Amino acid sequence: MINKLNKYSLTSIILLCCIATYLMYFLFYPVVNEPGGRTFEIKKGSSIGTVVKELHKEKIISHPLLANLFVHFLGSANNIKAGEYYFAEGTNVVGLLSQIHQGKGLVHHSFAIIPGWTFKDVRNAIAKTPKLEHTIDGLSDKELMQKISGTNKNFEGSFLPDTYNYATGVSDIVVLKNAYYAMQKELEKQWDLRDKSTPYDKPEEAIIAASLIEKEAYFDDERPVISGVIINRLQKNMLLQLDATVIFSLGDKYKGKLTRKNMSFDSPYNTYVYKGLPPGPIAMPSLKSIKAALHPKDTSYIFYVARNDGSHRFSETYVQHKIAITASYNPYNDMHSFFNTELVKYYFLRLYVLHHPVASP
Repeated sequence: MINKLNKYSLTSIILLCCIATYLMYFLFYPVVNEPGGRTFEIKKGSSIGTVVKELHKEKIISHPLLANLFVHFLGSANNIKAGEYYFAEGTNVVGLLSQIHQGKGLVHHSFAIIPGWTFKDVRNAIAKTPKLEHTIDGLSDKELMQKISGTNKNFEGSFLPDTYNYATGVSDIVVLKNAYYAMQKELEKQWDLRDKSTPYDKPEEAIIAASLIEKEAYFDDERPVISGVIINRLQKNMLLQLDATVIFSLGDKYKGKLTRKNMSFDSPYNTYVYKGLPPGPIAMPSLKSIKAALHPKDTSYIFYVARNDGSHRFSETYVQHKIAITASYNPYNDMHSFFNTELVKYYFLRLYVLHHPVASP
């Protein structure tokens, strides 16, 4: 009888050892063997049973029953986090289920806001961005800003151009909120560091000026110079006369080329018609443009005209500006353009008459 009991005990011990060995093998043997690892997405609202079935279907987990038992044993069956996970090569079942339980190793995607974009550009871009939960399609611009900031404040210029990372399934509003609060934080910081001689009474005015600089400047070293021109014209009570504000005013009516008729288009944003800054920003300004708006270069320039390479000629007087305009039409021979201006022709004619008086009859 004792020998029989010993025989059964030994068999039980061997069986338990085999089960334990297999469990250890199941839990700790690598199940992700692809070089570079692999990704796996858990949808919102998925149960652990559904997740384990999907892992089995994807041939990551071989025994779904054992995986379910292990999860329930740990008491984490109701505590899984949705998202797109990255499982590195060599990940085992314990590591995999631990990631899902803790929400670690999520794959991140990126959404970039480009300097100079309008809010319409931002909305169009985020609507096409994959792996986001799209919730804003039916909202007006004002309704969207209400959700983002809790106010109906101006949406143009309110989002900092940068790259924003997000996990799969994150709401588009969350990404836009990150960009909005990044702008508020940066603006507050730069406002405190501003050159106190600038004429702006509040940060909102600086953002408007920065948006003008963003659309007018191509080279970084010209941003503070253009900023100075804007301030000089404001202080002289001159029209700003910036083409970018006309283009913004026209909206979808702009066909790629400005006409004389466009310049008189009646809009509070048209700085050829109305003096002072526009009532709001015309684009999303970069940090460089914000800094330029708050740290303008001190010059006497009040005019500038674009060259074909994106740079500008700056002038202190209207006469200089007219010469610069003429020269800009011939970038290959500025001197030839200079000597063909009406002003220079006039002075050469005067000199000729002085030295070659007409004989009296």
